[in-house]
Amino acid sequence: MKAKALLIALLFVPFAAPPAAAQIPYTPVLDFSCDFYSYYGSDVDPRYDYNDFLYCEIVNSNQHDITVDISMSTDLNMQLEDETVTVGTQSTDVVYVDFIRDRTTTKGAHEVELTAIITRYASVMTCDTCEEETRTKQVNIMAWFEMDWDLKEDPYEAIGNGGSQEVCPDNGNGDVVLEVSLDGNEGSSLSVSVTTDHELYSEHLDYDDDRIPEYDKGRDGELVIEVLDDGGTIEPGESGTVRIRMTFVGLPEEPALFRLNLYGRILVYPTALEGGSESCYYWYYYDYNDCYSLSYGCNTVENHGILDLIEEERQDFTDRLDEEQAESKLGHPGGSLFVLVALLGAALSSRGQRPRP
Repeated sequence: MKAKALLIALLFVPFAAPPAAAQIPYTPVLDFSCDFYSYYGSDVDPRYDYNDFLYCEIVNSNQHDITVDISMSTDLNMQLEDETVTVGTQSTDVVYVDFIRDRTTTKGAHEVELTAIITRYASVMTCDTCEEETRTKQVNIMAWFEMDWDLKEDPYEAIGNGGSQEVCPDNGNGDVVLEVSLDGNEGSSLSVSVTTDHELYSEHLDYDDDRIPEYDKGRDGELVIEVLDDGGTIEPGESGTVRIRMTFVGLPEEPALFRLNLYGRILVYPTALEGGSESCYYWYYYDYNDCYSLSYGCNTVENHGILDLIEEERQDFTDRLDEEQAESKLGHPGGSLFVLVALLGAALSSRGQRPRP
């Protein structure tokens, strides 16, 4: 009887259930996100490796550890550093993705699809009800170019960068001829940028002297640079010819009152180059083979005696004026001398004046 009563009593004693958070099995939650490493952004030059280009965070807010499988789908040459990670409870882990250089990668937008799924939790429990989480990122593969060039003709090499000639050549023209070949992940036409600059100068005067007039190409001469052939569109592995004509026009044949300094520059680069001509400054400082530049500089000859002669005539006029004023109460200068000095003054003032930069 006692045993029977004990059995009946046990049947009416409630059993305590485990707390909800500890109930197993259950479906753990996956918190999965991916982004570009901020230093790189989404733009890629496929000539270079990008370590840790993308990163994916896995946040575990569950009551047990989780094991996550990660996979990737893309047409780019990319590599997951880890394909399986175990993340402790209330913890975060990061998986990195590297871009492996591939010069043949085509320019444009490419998708990278990253997928994660919880395969196990609480160390040993498999998750048959867990679903995949997919994140898609878009990578921009930039156009890249490497130019090779052969300077076929340059009649003005002597006044070019590194040349030994300072005085400008005689009036006339000549053609600079450049053969350009192109390597890259697409073809491109070539852009040819030409610039010139002119300034008047005197070895007798400071740069800011207001007696140095404004430059006037019709009076002082000029350097004209024009593109005759820009090379056309060049596909990778092919080449084209660039022809630029340089013309010196109206330069004085004899030493002039002021020296004319002339500067010219030719810049050749692929039209499709990311950033355009601005990228050529990076080429200059970082030795990229994306652009080609030619620079020129020369000057005309200054007559060193003209200003000295004018100063002498001014002083002679002043001395004679003092003498004549001493002899005449009217104080008027002599007619012939007055005309001489007036003509010299008019010659100077007619040149125009400007402040020097």
